[in-house]
Amino acid sequence: MFQQNLFEKEVYYSRQAAALGMDTQQKLGQLDCFIYGLRGLGIEIARNLILMGLKRVIIYDKTVLSISDLGTNVYGKFDQVNKITREQVVIQSLKNLNENVIVDIYDGIINGENLKQFSIVVMTDIWNQNLIQEINEATRQQGNGFILAHSSGLFGSIFVDFSDNFIIEDNNGEKCKEFFIEEIKRDQKGIVHTIDRCTNLQDGDYVKFKEVLGMTEVNDKVFKINTFSSHQFSIGDTTKFSEYQRQGKAIQVKIPETISFKSYKNMLQGNQDNLDKTHQLQIAYNSILTFMNQNTRIPNLLDENDANQVLELAQQITQQLDIQLIKNISLYLQTQIAPLTSFWGGIVAFEVIKYTGKFTPIRQWFHQEFYDALPEIEVNRNLKNCQYDDYYAIFGQEIMEKLQNQNLLLMGVGGLGNEYLKIFCLMGIGIGQKGQLSIIDDDQIELSNLNRQFLFNKNHIGSNKAIVASAMINQINPSIQCKAYPYNMQKENEQIFNQSFWNNIDLTVNAVDNIRARNYMDSQCCYYSKPNFESGSEGTKCHSQVILPFQTESFSEFRDFPEISIPKSTYLNFPSNTDHNIEWGLEYLKNIFEQSSNNLFKLYQNPLTFLNQFYNQHQNQIIYLKDQLQFIEKYLLIFINPILENIVRFAKNLFYYLFNIKIKQLLNSFPPDYELQNGILFWTNPKRLPKPIEFDSIDPLHQQFIHSVVNIAIKIIGQPLQIDQEEISVIIKQNHPIDKEIFEVENNKINENEIKQQVDMLKTKLDNLIQQNLTNLQYIKPFSYQKHKLNYIELQFMTSAANLRGINFNIPSVTRQQVRERVDQIIPQLITTKAVITGIVGIEILKYILQKNINLIRNTYINLALNTFIFAQPKPPFQNVDLEYNYLICDRTIAIPKNWTAWDIIKINKKMTIGELIKYFEQNYNVDVQFLGFNHHIIYSKFKPQTQDLLTKDCAEVYAQVSKKQQPEDEINYNVILDSNLIINGQEVSVDFPPIRYHYKV
Repeated sequence: MFQQNLFEKEVYYSRQAAALGMDTQQKLGQLDCFIYGLRGLGIEIARNLILMGLKRVIIYDKTVLSISDLGTNVYGKFDQVNKITREQVVIQSLKNLNENVIVDIYDGIINGENLKQFSIVVMTDIWNQNLIQEINEATRQQGNGFILAHSSGLFGSIFVDFSDNFIIEDNNGEKCKEFFIEEIKRDQKGIVHTIDRCTNLQDGDYVKFKEVLGMTEVNDKVFKINTFSSHQFSIGDTTKFSEYQRQGKAIQVKIPETISFKSYKNMLQGNQDNLDKTHQLQIAYNSILTFMNQNTRIPNLLDENDANQVLELAQQITQQLDIQLIKNISLYLQTQIAPLTSFWGGIVAFEVIKYTGKFTPIRQWFHQEFYDALPEIEVNRNLKNCQYDDYYAIFGQEIMEKLQNQNLLLMGVGGLGNEYLKIFCLMGIGIGQKGQLSIIDDDQIELSNLNRQFLFNKNHIGSNKAIVASAMINQINPSIQCKAYPYNMQKENEQIFNQSFWNNIDLTVNAVDNIRARNYMDSQCCYYSKPNFESGSEGTKCHSQVILPFQTESFSEFRDFPEISIPKSTYLNFPSNTDHNIEWGLEYLKNIFEQSSNNLFKLYQNPLTFLNQFYNQHQNQIIYLKDQLQFIEKYLLIFINPILENIVRFAKNLFYYLFNIKIKQLLNSFPPDYELQNGILFWTNPKRLPKPIEFDSIDPLHQQFIHSVVNIAIKIIGQPLQIDQEEISVIIKQNHPIDKEIFEVENNKINENEIKQQVDMLKTKLDNLIQQNLTNLQYIKPFSYQKHKLNYIELQFMTSAANLRGINFNIPSVTRQQVRERVDQIIPQLITTKAVITGIVGIEILKYILQKNINLIRNTYINLALNTFIFAQPKPPFQNVDLEYNYLICDRTIAIPKNWTAWDIIKINKKMTIGELIKYFEQNYNVDVQFLGFNHHIIYSKFKPQTQDLLTKDCAEVYAQVSKKQQPEDEINYNVILDSNLIINGQEVSVDFPPIRYHYKV
């Protein structure tokens, strides 16, 4: 039970641990955090930290819930307004987020003495300078962390103080790289050449050397480097070292850095000589503090007199100010909106992570404003005493009503989708008479989702995300009209997502990480001319892209580099890193258990037929055939006498086969001194000389491997055996003879005749075995490997197998988390990053509703680990022009129409025959049609004899024949394949057309 609970906890945090590392995850689990203030910002910070798994989160806010609080509080209800405090409103919902975190209300006195007990104190939306300074000084004396944050209208700020002598263990969170050495020069520069052609190292990085032969002086020493090229770097003078001979690897290392923070009081003084935007925001902040000290209150909402007083206070510091900027901060200071409480809440929660020593903390102020989202015309800012009052105050009633009447399509309800829905609910998108939230996701909720998808809980596991999310957001905001689509957005579902569906959509938000789905969504948005708000996140990095019809480039105009796969021959025979060993473990999980158990099942259904067919099918794969027949024989012996001792013996035989016999076979083929024809040693970087392992019954790693094999085998045989780990351990220690007649070391040259003889012997044995009583085979349960659904035993097998393989080849060990990340291809995910980027997109959606000029629209690129925030204007769409030489077809091309972009889709909305469609292009575009097709099917070729019958047939009829697909009942929408030429000066020139869609109702 303990192991199962631990495994579930690992799965729950798996995506987060992939981003932070298990050491940082464990440090987070030891932090206790105090949060002062529970408006939208404080709630966001608390929610993020609880989901991330701190030890304890203590909240404080004795303010009674107001109606405007509901605009940023996902947990507040109308019947709680003016009745209970903010902390009472949220406490139970916060506790329900993560059962592993202690969440409580603080009932003590707020002062420095009481709060210095906490690892880190986070204060939000407070302007009491004396109290801030008192608590800050108290936390500094304890060497603890302190963060102050504000989300005030379209302005926000963060102050961070981690006290004196704070140690940054890892400034960027990137994984350290390893490189195999090709050569180290013995000279004053000490140039190192790596086999890897691209190291991505930078000047000032540090590396440590291991396993270098000859120049052994560098081994286990750390060097600061200077880069010379993508695969060359200098370590300094090596003239006093021995000559480099061969082998070795360079391992990047992180050197801890100690930094000191200044107190809040000392950091209030801004630089009056530098009046850029950041320092003007600091002056505005300081002026608000002074206003508070003079008036014992902050400026009133939309109060011009208060705004002018704040401006006068700022002008006492300097006259060189952006007057409207200072006034805007004052005018909207009392408001909070969901996009920016999400943005600031994500950043603050991530700063709490940094208190563990991972990543680079903010030094020490960070201010940001988004006043380019203010309306540029007069709007009605009268308040209605409702949850949207803060939004009315900033954007006006007209803009909010337009926003709330949008039909917004959200594709994907994962981590990003949950954060978007939170923001959309709080802003009221979909509450208008014409408004609706359309949610698309065909995925099911899993345990690992719960760490960053707060709308879901354990009771929802296995249910459809779109359906559950729709129900949950209606609890947050019952006024929202929401429709769930539990389908995948793809061409095969265009009968659901048809023209009528798209005509009702006003804007789209993409929240999936699947490139194929994003490209398809992009193509639909281009076809129907819909704005698309793209975003993505991975670990500490996130980005957003605003895609507006005919104004910006489309998503598909980006191109990512394809993932580089590992050659199978490399990880099967010559592993050199941990990834190779993990892939090897997965290969044998499938080979030993999945393939063999499926073969057994087929054998049970028809023994003689299966053996003959299997033998004939694989007789040209003689080694594979031998291996599979061996495993079938061993399984059959277990089924004949299914006792625990036989299963343990099978596991021990497997151990010897994988980690001893096969290694001896490899060394027999390629001895340590084996040379290639050019005289170079075979076992040279990146190949690693292996060594066989002798089984040790008391070695914990060996026991883990045996336990995992036994547990999987017992599930396969389907017998109700009681698995007693202690009994397994006792049996492990017994001396079981190894089946040497099968597991033997072969000669360095494979003798196919000998192997064929062994296969014939195995087949004879199997023929005899199947004559025995095999009634137990009826209980067989074929093993099936399911990606993304590894259970504890399967993970234990792959981890122990990978680490034993690592011992064979002197490769570092791996953890279960590393295995899970590699095998499940886990993308590192953090709720903080998702909260930040969805907040940014929320602001861009508001700009779109405000019909802002493209010059004010922004794409965003953020790396929270390094505090990098880049806001850039979107690029215009790429224009296709005439080319004298088009590299795609190696010839000249003419663009028709001129300068067409991805948005200029040719739409044909008329029922036609094949001949009429060809004539359509010839008459309208003056081209000679060479080929014509629909989707991936060529229908017509000018160079093949065509019957008159084809040309007179209806397009849909012909497509149905060649594709062998039934036509949708309501409408047909084909991508047209068109290859055509123009005749220019007597020469044929290829035509470059935009995408073509042929569409008509049946």
